Order: sequence, then C-alpha cells, then structure tokens
Amino acid sequence: MLKEAGRPGDIPSWVWESAETGDVVTMMEIIELLDETGKSDDASAWLRGLGERGDPMAMYVTARRLRKTGRTEEAEYWFQRALACLQNAESARTWERRWAERLPHDVDFGFTAPNMVVEILQEIGLDDEADAWIRDRAEAGDRAATKELAKRLRKAGNIPKALAWYQQAAEAGDHSVLTDIADVLGGMSRLEEAIAWHQRAAERQGHSLSTYCVISLLERAGRLEDVRRFKQYGLEPDGSLAAPWETMPPAL
Repeated sequence: MLKEAGRPGDIPSWVWESAETGDVVTMMEIIELLDETGKSDDASAWLRGLGERGDPMAMYVTARRLRKTGRTEEAEYWFQRALACLQNAESARTWERRWAERLPHDVDFGFTAPNMVVEILQEIGLDDEADAWIRDRAEAGDRAATKELAKRLRKAGNIPKALAWYQQAAEAGDHSVLTDIADVLGGMSRLEEAIAWHQRAAERQGHSLSTYCVISLLERAGRLEDVRRFKQYGLEPDGSLAAPWETMPPAL
C-alpha cells in the first residue's frame, strides 16, 4: 500500500494512526519502508515507543531487530516483555480485539496471543515450554489456543489429534476452522464428511459450495465414477452424493 502510494518519505498521518492503534500489517509496511529509505534508526525508535506504550507486536519486532544486530541482552528483555503482555489475559484480549477490528470479518491473518506466545517461546529456544503452554491454554478452553494446537499437531503429522482439536474449536464457535476440518478429512479419504464440512464453511461465508472443491476431493481419491455421478446428479442436502434418478416423460 505505502509503496504504491509513491510517498517513501511522506507517510500520511492516518497511516501512522492506523499502525499505532492495532493494524499489524500497516505497522510492518511502515517498518519496511523506513528501512528501505535509510531510516532504520527511526523505525527502531518508533517501535520502541509503541512497545513502551504496551503494544506486544512492537515489543516482539523490536526484540527480533535487536537480536539480528547482536544485541542479545536487549533482545531478551523485549522478548520477555512481549511474553508477559501476551500471557496476561486482559492485555492479550485488548490487543487481539484492536487487531481484529482492523480486519474484514472473514479474514484470518493468524495474529493471536496464543500463536504469538508460541512463536516467541520458540524464538528463544523454549520449544518444550511452547508445547506445554499451548496445550494448557487449549485444555482451559482458550479458542485461539485450541486452533493453534490443532495447527501444530497437523504440522507434526499427528492428524487424528489435530482433527479432534479442530473439531473442538468448531464446537466452541470458531468458524475459521471449518475448511481446515474439511481439508484434514479429505486427506484421510473421508470425502463425504469433508464435503459436508466444506458446505458448512460455504454457508457460513455466504456462498454456495464450490463445484471445483467437490470434484478435486473426489479426483484426489481416484473416484472418477463418483465425479461423473456428481456432475450429473449433484449432492444431497447433507453433503452426500445424490443417488441416480431418472426423469419421467410427461403424462399424455
């Protein structure tokens, strides 16, 4: 956005205000632009100011920039401050709410307190603590942590457990995981269930189920006859393939 505006040295005030009130994407664009125009010190000073005012993303980015330049003790300080902020339920909710207000309702950029905590713990070499923390939060009913745990289990290849946690997140009202569940089920060749979950996701997002989605699931499983059947007869309301039917000639 900022590059396209063609104003590398003149960032409008509303852009600064957006970044300073929770817009993570704009924050990162400003930093990139300042770095590219030789103003890295200004970027760092601005980030520190945001961090001092309680922005955990600014704390995290500050820590990473410091570590990159070899200032490890200062980096550790900012990593720990970001962790303390994100692990505090009230401040984490405030940050997540401010960030969410900047997004369209159907967009999920993945910036949640739980996944940020996990990322920071991994950054400082505490992988076991990251695993334990995210599981504790998920078991305590934290919806964002539940989704993050499912993603981590899926990435690690533990598909059955990942599916169980994704479904738990969906049952708790997290509609962003519906397509994840469908994709996991599709990978397990549980195609009718996958199609049904894709339907739920489509209904939630206000559009009809993609024909391409159904055909690709069936083709991936080598069910070419079912592809033909789907094209000819469609789906039942529950997402299963419709049984063949014949049209009767009009009565004379």
